[in-house]
Amino acid sequence: MRSKILKRISWGLLLIGLLWGTGSYLASVFSTRSAPAEIASAHKHFDFPVEEISLRAQDGVHIQAWWLPNPSSTRALILLNGLRGNRSGLIQRARLYHAEGYCVLLPDLRGTGESERSVITFGWKERWDLMAAVEFIRQKGIQRIAAHGLSLGAATICYSLPEEPGFEYIVLESCYDNIQQALNNRLDMFGLPHWPFIGLQKITEWRIGAKAEQLAPEKYLATHQAPTLLIAGEAELKVRKEESEKLYRQCAAKQKKLHLIEGAKHENFMTRFAEETTQVLQQWIRQMEAQEPID
Repeated sequence: MRSKILKRISWGLLLIGLLWGTGSYLASVFSTRSAPAEIASAHKHFDFPVEEISLRAQDGVHIQAWWLPNPSSTRALILLNGLRGNRSGLIQRARLYHAEGYCVLLPDLRGTGESERSVITFGWKERWDLMAAVEFIRQKGIQRIAAHGLSLGAATICYSLPEEPGFEYIVLESCYDNIQQALNNRLDMFGLPHWPFIGLQKITEWRIGAKAEQLAPEKYLATHQAPTLLIAGEAELKVRKEESEKLYRQCAAKQKKLHLIEGAKHENFMTRFAEETTQVLQQWIRQMEAQEPID
């Protein structure tokens, strides 16, 4: 009788383990899924010449992008989308930078928009897409290059810093401090416990080729020197206010600024807070050009 009970318990535990492992794997696949989308012609969004270009990251992934040249300009900026976003969500920012005299490059990061389908890696392998964009611009003879990223795009910039330290400045919107906290915040939003998702974390680490300890923008900013602007929503739940403040404190740049938008959540700030976001960016750009002290 006792042996039958132990056998049933063993089979029950095995079944629970299989269900947990399968669920964790499926959850990982879902959270790293591609978000392909057809992108409307650039001519519908811009009243100046735009080139449709294709880049190739160092691991062979093909990246589609818009190149917005600016005659006689010696500076360029790369704009990066957030998780499952694409370049079409960055049009207002692209217009702003172009009006300020920048050439602008808008890639669809891997797995998004019209770029090649690929596992989303929360900025880790996306850094190779960014580095391909930098190389494209340098081949144009432009050496003054800045980068501006939203959420995952912001983390992408951070992960590129050890390999691509030459940015004139960077702008990070709604950047998470570390991937573990980013996951915990999302679980907290739904009132879910953290421990059942350890399997999800470990499987995702294996699938994207990076440990959770590596996916921590705060570590990369701690040795970063180029001027840095951080923008975040004061009411964000996915990236909490105190985490943005921690990133600011961790950042080793001598010229740095944190701007919190009151009432903003984890969203595209150019939708509900366009005027404030535009003013912050314009002030930053002009301070960078004039090399004025940061307020």
